[in-house]
Amino acid sequence: MKVHRRSTYQSGADAMLVSQSWHSSAPLDKVQVGDILRVKNKDTLEVVDWKVTQPPARLSEAEAREEWVKLSFFRDSRRAQRFGYFPYLLQNLEKVREYPPEKPAARYIPSEVRVRVWIRDGGKCKSCGSHTTLQFDHVIPVSKGGSNTEENIELLCKPCNQQKAGRIM
Repeated sequence: MKVHRRSTYQSGADAMLVSQSWHSSAPLDKVQVGDILRVKNKDTLEVVDWKVTQPPARLSEAEAREEWVKLSFFRDSRRAQRFGYFPYLLQNLEKVREYPPEKPAARYIPSEVRVRVWIRDGGKCKSCGSHTTLQFDHVIPVSKGGSNTEENIELLCKPCNQQKAGRIM
């Protein structure tokens, strides 16, 4: 078993792993069944281990484009073309272990909560319906006693989140 490390930002990593799939523009040719994909979120510093249960697939350009469209959080086709539509794919990953940051920030939201909120809110801004620049927002801010539970987290796009700016709506 080999551990393959990947780093991501919050906006892409959780969304791509909602379907227990990993899409990549970098080749996955060294990844084999039984290996561990260790994903570190650069925003939250959380690390999650995913076990590879199927061999990696190399998609044709048409298949990769179709996968890109299926992942509704990607709306910009120019960005998609720049990444080659993420032609490498690992499917049916199995979550093995989660390593929360050693000193989580008060605003730290566990990945399971982020995934449930993403699914509940349909991968779009709860305020305006946008699919771009999405952020996880506390309905009641942590500074005002809000928690990191599913009931207190919502998806907002960056402009809607900045407009709210610490106010309770």
